[in-house]
Amino acid sequence: MTPDVNRDGQLDLIVANFGLNGGIQYFENTTPDAGNWIQIRLIGTHSNRDAAGARIWVGAAGTLFTEEVTLGSGYAAQQGAWQHIGLGDATTISDLTVVWPNGTEETFFGLEANQFLTIEEGNGLVSTRRLERTYLPIKVYPNPARSTAQLVFPLPVPDLLAVSLVNSAGQTMRTIWRANEAPYPDTGILLHTEELPAGVYWIVVQTKTAMWRECWVVL
Repeated sequence: MTPDVNRDGQLDLIVANFGLNGGIQYFENTTPDAGNWIQIRLIGTHSNRDAAGARIWVGAAGTLFTEEVTLGSGYAAQQGAWQHIGLGDATTISDLTVVWPNGTEETFFGLEANQFLTIEEGNGLVSTRRLERTYLPIKVYPNPARSTAQLVFPLPVPDLLAVSLVNSAGQTMRTIWRANEAPYPDTGILLHTEELPAGVYWIVVQTKTAMWRECWVVL
């Protein structure tokens, strides 16, 4: 499947392998200057909650793009709720139309590219978030990992509050580090995979003013 795992606007790749050497592989997309995009999450109210069967039409720079919301289209994997539409060099969207599964339509005009939009059926745009390309203050390697991994902070992180491990369902699995409970991790933190099922996790770093996430795959 090709979700945007680290929410940077670029589609990554996760492969579920079977057989004697089965496991999960995560390939992060680090393509520089990959073009503009829009990501849209639809929430059905009169239609089904996941808006399965809805179609999105996006007009930008004289080109019409389309995407359909599908569920269960893969084997041993499933695409997420966010629909990604690449826009190339277009920086603005002239019009965006959602055709909901029940046939009703909603259209929005004059949107900027490189945003995460949440649209609720009948209630319009309920959330917009632009991508802020800020420095991610953590690195984890190896990634994917089978037994242990090292979490490092290349630069000091001001006002660091906590570092947590969260699973793909949003549940906090471990508090890795917390202020006032341990010294600042200048030399990094050793991560262990014991008691962690294979899968995709998030290392969440929280400060007084911001929060960052780094994807970590356990094999």
